[in-house]
Amino acid sequence: SDDYIRLRDNLGTLTVDAAVDGINAKERLMMYGGKVRIDAGDDGLVARMGHIMLMGGELDVTAVDNGVDATYSQNDTTYIMIGGGFQRIETTGSKGHCISCTGRMYADSATVQTLAAGDASKCMNCYGNLSIADSRITMKTMGDPTYNEEEMDFSSASGIRCRSNLTVTDSYIGVSSIGAGGKGFNCDGNIRLDNSDITLVSSGGYATRDTDSVKPRALECLKLSIGKDVTLNICATHHAINAASYEQRGGDVFAISTNDGTLPVKVSA
Repeated sequence: SDDYIRLRDNLGTLTVDAAVDGINAKERLMMYGGKVRIDAGDDGLVARMGHIMLMGGELDVTAVDNGVDATYSQNDTTYIMIGGGFQRIETTGSKGHCISCTGRMYADSATVQTLAAGDASKCMNCYGNLSIADSRITMKTMGDPTYNEEEMDFSSASGIRCRSNLTVTDSYIGVSSIGAGGKGFNCDGNIRLDNSDITLVSSGGYATRDTDSVKPRALECLKLSIGKDVTLNICATHHAINAASYEQRGGDVFAISTNDGTLPVKVSA
């Protein structure tokens, strides 16, 4: 569509088998109900220049590239909102992210299962702020990192890759990252956790290229803030938690590094 696509709550069952994209809208893509099954050779659900709202129903996506994709360059008009229903999203290609957005991302009252099987793939890939509330989300990544020759840097698989701030409240999140150099939560900004149960495991090995290397860490961020009623179980081959600053106001944190001589929690300042 060159405008919007709305999937209403009385949709019934829709099955899409696509050589390229499954469902592709320019401005807006909204789902309120029904059962939608997509098998796509490229992206699953796409909003080319706008936002995606998943508010109900059952969505089952298998895609080579991104499963749910809103990656317009003008990210002030781009967001993904998951506000209900059930979503199962699997991607198979290298850098094929299950849910990817250049703007903001919200999950509220969401139940989501994701599997990112390709190298350097992410289950949730967000450039703006990412907020998760009252949700149950499970994530698994299987791929190894890729290496950019021009930038001389690795790109790793991650459960959540957020270039801004991540907030989790009243939620359960489980992440398993089994590829080399994999990450659970990888955030350029701050992470704030409140009243949630979170398990992060990065069990892969190290990846090296000449003098460069990438390490499997379960949680990386600028500042980690842990509020009351948080249970954080976290295990990694390298640092379980790697942050510039750390604040804990309550809750329970269990951090394990399986590599001899590596700190379970490393705080830079």
